[in-house]
Amino acid sequence: MDANNEEDKDTVTDIMAQLSGQPSMAVGEYIGPDGFFRNLDEAATKARYENVAAHVQNVLNVIGKPPSLSAAEIMRIRSWSRKAGEVPPTEEALSAIIEAALRDILLSAEAPAYEDAANELSNRSAQLLLTARPDKRIEPEQENGRTITKLAELGLISRPTLTNLFSQFCASIIGMVFGAIILLELIVPYGAALLPRYIPEHVGRDLIIDAAAIIALFGLSAVLFRAQKYWLTQFGKSVQDAAKPFFNRDKPFSKRGPFASVFARNLSIAFGLSIFAACILPLSLRWLPKELRYLQESPVVFLTAPPPPAAPTSPTPPKPAEQSTSQVTLPAEDVSKLKDVWKSISAQLENTIELPQTLDEIVKRWHQSVDAIISQKLEPVERQRQLQNAAANLNSDLSNYRTRLLNRRISLGNLANTYSSYPNISTTLNASTVDQKFNRYAAAIDSLRNELSINPDPRDLNSANALKPFQEAVQDSLKDLTTWASQTRDFADKQIKELSNAVQP
Repeated sequence: MDANNEEDKDTVTDIMAQLSGQPSMAVGEYIGPDGFFRNLDEAATKARYENVAAHVQNVLNVIGKPPSLSAAEIMRIRSWSRKAGEVPPTEEALSAIIEAALRDILLSAEAPAYEDAANELSNRSAQLLLTARPDKRIEPEQENGRTITKLAELGLISRPTLTNLFSQFCASIIGMVFGAIILLELIVPYGAALLPRYIPEHVGRDLIIDAAAIIALFGLSAVLFRAQKYWLTQFGKSVQDAAKPFFNRDKPFSKRGPFASVFARNLSIAFGLSIFAACILPLSLRWLPKELRYLQESPVVFLTAPPPPAAPTSPTPPKPAEQSTSQVTLPAEDVSKLKDVWKSISAQLENTIELPQTLDEIVKRWHQSVDAIISQKLEPVERQRQLQNAAANLNSDLSNYRTRLLNRRISLGNLANTYSSYPNISTTLNASTVDQKFNRYAAAIDSLRNELSINPDPRDLNSANALKPFQEAVQDSLKDLTTWASQTRDFADKQIKELSNAVQP
């Protein structure tokens, strides 16, 4: 045996001499019992012992004095010390996992869960593992490819499973359906009443389909993006938790809020974002050009045709004309726009119907002024002057009244010209009919104003007789105008109702 050892030593000496180019004797002294390698081995042994002692002390600082050790635990500690001796305390990340393994040996009756990971990890991979956020994807540097592979092999990190990815995509689809229901049943009906400028009364199917396609596309993109990333497994998170007492992070994890456990779940995030997008996107996509929207067949709308023009009066009253309906095909957006036009027409005609009340107030103020003048004992010249002043005030009020009247006619004419291509607009607001009704009334007011400048005293019999036919002309033309306005207003309201029924989802 000694001969064999001596022969091996001579062989090593010859090899070292050949490699170094030194005499065999010099090499023999270098590697002899008192040579360099002997001293080096002693230093390594001392360093291993110091490493193990440092790790043990760190564990004792955390858990205190351990309980009595069994023979099995002593054997496990001996196995643990082989790796622990190789890890100096300066390698903080790997030391933390080494020390977590020892604590597991001392406090757990089962086999150590972290010892295998500690034996396989380097300080670099341990650093990446312990600094990763539990609820965030792993973002390694480009040169850490091997580190990522090693962590994945040990089961500390992994890519999402197909089941997990599919469930996230399904959560997006279900959230989109719930969002669409909320939009159509709550946001649109109540929002249109509270915020009519921003929320329409109807959202077309094309906008719903566009929003659904966008949500599905983004959901699929998010799933594919997440599929390429690594995330901590439950085992990786448990290693993190076990190593926390022994590892000081430069940037500790931020405190988790009360809803962090909910928002950290990928299914909850996918579901919530899909609901939000389904509620917002269809309203936002209204501003897109029609060319970028999903093409669909335009809805068919059944509208009541406008009544025929009134026939000249005759002794025999005519039979009421039967109203017919016409079938019109319009895009959903044009249906909504046409309904807004009819609402404007209805509102303007409602103001026109109130014209007699306004005229009565003007005439009442004039009569009150005349009565006040007559009740005073004035000289004939002074009384005539004041009566002329009262007539001039009436003339001014009638002039303003006539101006507002003609502005209403111009507004209705502008609507008819702007939306002449829409069904029933031009027929209902026929230019000749509108002009005839309004101009006749305006002419009657002009004639009355002219006569008032000549006969300002309605209490004088001659003046009253002179004013009477002009006043009757005003009343007759006003009655004709308000009758037409009332009938047209009723037709406009009927059109609004029919259009609202046509665009209901």
